[in-house]
Amino acid sequence: MAENADKIKALHRKRGVILGGITSFSKKLDEWRDKEVDRDKYVLQQYLDSFVKGFDKFDPIQEELEDLDEREIDQRQVIQDRFDVAVARAKGLLSEYAVSDDGESTRSNNSASFQSAASSQNSDRHVKLPKIDLPKFDGTLENWASFYDLFSTLIDEDTALSASAKLHFLRSSCTGKAARLIESLTTKPENYESALKLLKKKFDSPRRALRAHWTKLREYPKSPKDTPTSLGELVDLFNQNLKAMENLGAPVDQWSVPLIDLILTKISPYTAWQWELTLDETDNKMPCYTHLLSFLERRASSVELSNFDSACKNVAKVSYRSNYNNNSSPVPSVKKPAQNFSATSAPAKSDKKKTCPLCSEPHPLYWCDQFKSMSTEDRKITAQRESLCMNCLGNHTGLCKSKHRCKICKNNTHHTLLCCQNSEKPQPESPKFAGVINTPTSELITTALVNVSNYDGKSVLARALVDTCSSMHFMTINLAQRLGLKVRKDPSPISVLNSITTISGGTVSAIIRSRYNGYERELTFRTVDQITGLVPDQPIDRRLMKIPSNIRLADPEFHRPAPAEILIASGTALSMLCQGQINLSQPGGLDLYLQKTMLGWVIGGSVPSESAQSMASCHLVTLNFDLKQFWEREEVPQMEVLTKCKNEEEALCEEHFRSNITRNSEGRYVVALPFNER
Repeated sequence: MAENADKIKALHRKRGVILGGITSFSKKLDEWRDKEVDRDKYVLQQYLDSFVKGFDKFDPIQEELEDLDEREIDQRQVIQDRFDVAVARAKGLLSEYAVSDDGESTRSNNSASFQSAASSQNSDRHVKLPKIDLPKFDGTLENWASFYDLFSTLIDEDTALSASAKLHFLRSSCTGKAARLIESLTTKPENYESALKLLKKKFDSPRRALRAHWTKLREYPKSPKDTPTSLGELVDLFNQNLKAMENLGAPVDQWSVPLIDLILTKISPYTAWQWELTLDETDNKMPCYTHLLSFLERRASSVELSNFDSACKNVAKVSYRSNYNNNSSPVPSVKKPAQNFSATSAPAKSDKKKTCPLCSEPHPLYWCDQFKSMSTEDRKITAQRESLCMNCLGNHTGLCKSKHRCKICKNNTHHTLLCCQNSEKPQPESPKFAGVINTPTSELITTALVNVSNYDGKSVLARALVDTCSSMHFMTINLAQRLGLKVRKDPSPISVLNSITTISGGTVSAIIRSRYNGYERELTFRTVDQITGLVPDQPIDRRLMKIPSNIRLADPEFHRPAPAEILIASGTALSMLCQGQINLSQPGGLDLYLQKTMLGWVIGGSVPSESAQSMASCHLVTLNFDLKQFWEREEVPQMEVLTKCKNEEEALCEEHFRSNITRNSEGRYVVALPFNER
């Protein structure tokens, strides 16, 4: 045994020399690549030959090691892969120099015959050609075709490269989500074809690529002014994407009608009118879209030669009419800007929909549940801070024109929610949760930030609740509208808590993606107006939690109150869980844990709170004060309430009722009527 151990140690030392040679050769390649001048390809070729010759000693050494220790078998492929990659890099650097080397050889062969006549031409051939860089692919669908064409020409079709070297070049060319797709594959020869198939299956989709190109054209914004830069960028955008669509097999030459209509929406009416003037009046057929693009390109070039800035100042607003069937040319009507005089200045009206200054939702402040849950004094402070009218809680200047009065004291100087007499009334109850919290704590519900995408590639970062108790996925209508998702009408009741039911109007389909890895899922969501209130209900001090600095949180802003826009149901939520959990609980205190998921680390549990009035939440249910009053008015008041408010006469009536109530033979109650003897 001791003899074998000494022999293994000696063989390890010899193999270490070979590994050192691989490392040294890789450093020489880096130096040769970074050297901009005085490169000598013959020196590099000699390095390569010596390196390959020195590696011949590897097989005998490795075979002896494997005979002595079977665990050494796994090291063979690892070292062989490192050798193949180094050789492939060297051949790649030599091939980059081959083009300029061919030119140099041709020049030297011809110099003997044409030295005097072609000396000037030969000197020009000394120019160093730029090296060809490998293309980069970040996972953008519409860039796959151009990437694969160039990669297959440079790498895939090169028979001199081994499969391991090709896989190395492929991995170095991929970035972003494309790199994450193949990062788990080792550098083995058989994995090259697997990696290429994975990328093709994911990104080689002409149908999706065509839609992505068309979306770029459709969503390109209209420029406020037809400047040379904006017109040039518009023409370049259409030429590039249309050429790409044509390469994907789309009949672009037959799309003149929709393309011209689309281009006209991106330019000003005046420029469109100028193009109309260039058309032949005797020919009412629709011209080709290339005619319009050529006109815009000429216009951009001609405007660049003129003093565009000074010309723009003299251009008045133009309205035009275009009629293909009208013999008369459209004539622009120049409108002079109207002069307005005002003794006082007033803010300009905005078409933007008013939002709540407290929660930024589209409703007035006096409808806000968060505002209603405050004390009367806090409401006053909030209204004063936002410079709101104390009578109508609106944002205006001058006298308030509202005819409404305070419903409690009938005063027209303040709103009902700001009345001092209202402070004695109980505040609206917070949304109910399946549990009672009596200690001053805040409950952390597991949340994550995810990228939600539609099928056109449009993506929105949204906050998600990771709920292991829900049987359905939910999405707010607001998020569905922002993504442009088509809602399939499918009204369905949803049972939530204590037999309370809400209604979902329909369903949508979308794709959720992790921000940290290639995880993605296509889910079907039920649409609702609101999933829950702010999560958490109040800010939380992160300093109270000892979160490790080396982990990536699924929701880095988990401690700040914010609404949730999607809810991920139990099946998907459980499938995202990974091995890894960190206990942040204090000894003998509240439960607080970090759990690793495909979306990052989520945090959930209880944390200490400075305020004892923590709001509990049950998703999809909010019992506001008005709804509670609706059924409480129908109930019989409790006895202790009657006892507190009854006077002497009411007490006598109650005593009379108890003393005189009887039941007859038919089962009916008989009560003697009380009379006031005063």
